[in-house]
Formats: sequence, structure tokens, C-alpha cells
Amino acid sequence: MKKFTLRLLLFCLLPLPLLYGLNYVIDNGLRKSRSYFYAEWNDLFNSKINADVIVCGSSRAWVHISPKILDSMLHVNSYNLGMDGTQFMMEYDRFKIYLKHNKKPKYVIQTLDYHSFMEKYELYGYQQFLPYLNDTDVWAMTKNYKGKFGFMEQNFPLFKYNNQEVIAKEGVRSFFNKGEVSKKYKGYEGQTLGWDYAFANAGKAVPIEPFVLWYDKKSVEKFYEFLEYCKQQGIKVILVFPPIYKEFLPTFIHKEDILAIYNGAAQKYNVPLLNYLDDTLGDNKRMFYNSQHLTKPGSEILTAKVAARMKELMGQ
Repeated sequence: MKKFTLRLLLFCLLPLPLLYGLNYVIDNGLRKSRSYFYAEWNDLFNSKINADVIVCGSSRAWVHISPKILDSMLHVNSYNLGMDGTQFMMEYDRFKIYLKHNKKPKYVIQTLDYHSFMEKYELYGYQQFLPYLNDTDVWAMTKNYKGKFGFMEQNFPLFKYNNQEVIAKEGVRSFFNKGEVSKKYKGYEGQTLGWDYAFANAGKAVPIEPFVLWYDKKSVEKFYEFLEYCKQQGIKVILVFPPIYKEFLPTFIHKEDILAIYNGAAQKYNVPLLNYLDDTLGDNKRMFYNSQHLTKPGSEILTAKVAARMKELMGQ
């Protein structure tokens, strides 16, 4: 019996060095990867951003605000930290992690959405966090979201890469400097997609159903905390509400309540709110690839408008 137990123990323990070794290769490969999920996180953690202007927000930051145009028009170094599928609390968490590893920016462009405060507590795009789960800040920002990370993902080798073959392979390739390279430029990725109905009635073309807005009070409190923090740190915030295709604006129910929060915050903290909901961009369907996202040409027009307004604010 003792021999059997010993053999069983050895059978279980012998693969562990191999598992930990492979986990080390994948983690460290992804931590230097330039692929879609990891380029911006790695720039952030490796203190390679250090921008004068940081763009924060959801996908409506990521695909709408071009650092190339900001840099050219404002003569600054800017970087886009927009995150696909997020609400404000996670965007704020990422900004705080940025500050821990990079110099303080002079300006933050915070893009706004009607759904910024609709915190869902479901971790969208969770793969982007996999190689950083042992970072205390990343663990703190993700641990309360439903159904993704727990003790096993953080502590047992390779468990977090279960069913993530593509990402695991990218980690191995990047470890040997043969990984993929993202098409993003300083976090921004202009889109050349044709029109779809991704944000209209669950993908159906017609009819367009009403979208009832609500807000999480904790998210609103965090928004005020963000503005107060930036004020105390001397970081100037520019709030930007990108356009929405005009045919969809009437579908948002209680949108006045959300706008009132933004307007009240802007007045309280004396920050500019650039609202493009009534901009002519919203009239032109060719400038959008769905109801809430501009194409690359549309995003470049929007960025130029934002930069021109910022030039005035900066006294250039």
C-alpha cells in the first residue's frame, strides 16, 4: 500500500515542473507580446507610454480617438487606453494602473456612453488579463466579476489557459520573439467595416426596439472620485461624448438622466464636456459601421474636431 501511494504521488508530482515551466513560458511570452490583447497592457506595465494625453473609455474610445491626429495637431505624445466592452469602473481601474507604472498625463480624454454606468459585473474579454493574474492590481480589478477567475486560475499552472489554445500558442511564439503584431496604433484601431446592426435589437435589422438605460450608483460615485482625483493631481479632464447614428437616438429611454449626471459632473468640477450627439457626423450613415461606432474616416473627423477644441482650451 505504501509503495502504491508513493507511486501515485510521484505520478501526480512529476508533471508539475513541466506544467510550471510551460506556464512560465506562456505568461512571459504574452507579457512581451505585441498582439491584439496584450500590446497596450505590456506598454502600460513596462512604463513605455508616459503620455501627455491619455484617452480612456470603452470601444467608443478605442475606435474613435486617433493618437496620430492628436499628436499632429496638438504637438503632444498621446495614447489610447480604450477597452472594448467595458463600463466606467474598469476603465478607471486601468487608468489607476497606468498611473502606477507611467508618468502622470497632463490631460485625460474620457469618452462617455449612455451605458457607462450600467455595470454588469461580467468580465468581457477576460483573455486579456490571463498573464497578469498575479499582479495585485489586475487581480483586484477582476476578482469581483462573475464566473472567470478564482483560486485555480491564479495558482494552478496552465489552468487559466484551458481552452485557450490560440493564446497559449501566441505566448510560446512571443517568448521566442515570433509572435503576432497588432494593427493598433498607440491603442487606437480605426475600423473599415461595412454597416451592421450589432447594436440594434440583438442583430436584427428591424424593428429597432427601445433600450432602457439605468445606472449603478457605485459607478457614478467612482466617476466623481475620478474627477476629484484628477483635480487634486492637476490632471485636466476633457469629457467627450462621441456621436451616435441619429436614427437610434430615440430608442434610448431615460437618456436625459444619464446626460444630467455628465452635465452635473462637468459643472461641479469645471471640466469641459464636448457633446457630439447633435453633430452632423451623426446624420451620415456612411460614417458608421453600427449605431454607436464610427468608421475610420468618421473617427478621424471626430478626433480632428476634439483636437481643435482642445487647442482652444490649451491656448494654442
